[in-house]
Amino acid sequence: MRRLYWSLGLAVAGIFLSMKDIDWTYDSTSHKLGIFVLYCLIGATMGLCLSVAAESAPTRGKRLARLFCWVACFGLLGLALGHGNVPRLLTFRFIGAFALVGVVIGALQFLVASRRGL
Repeated sequence: MRRLYWSLGLAVAGIFLSMKDIDWTYDSTSHKLGIFVLYCLIGATMGLCLSVAAESAPTRGKRLARLFCWVACFGLLGLALGHGNVPRLLTFRFIGAFALVGVVIGALQFLVASRRGL
């Protein structure tokens, strides 16, 4: 049930984040709807990743899965924040920088959980 709450909450946050990419004057309705759906899916996927990263992981494999979830979550956040009317290279830089933050957080959580056995 927590995964559903995380996914729904961040899907709504994704919808609010999509407001930055919509040109309310000139974009067609189908384009606006497409952006809403895209950001909603990004938010829901981020919520799923965060719910997996926040739960306890007794085995090494599950702890490693949490690391990948942190990287995926922050990479998607970089995509959501870097996407728009900017060059693709800048969007890739955002994704890379945010994914690096996810690697650091995931590695710290992996090391701390390995020592504590969580």
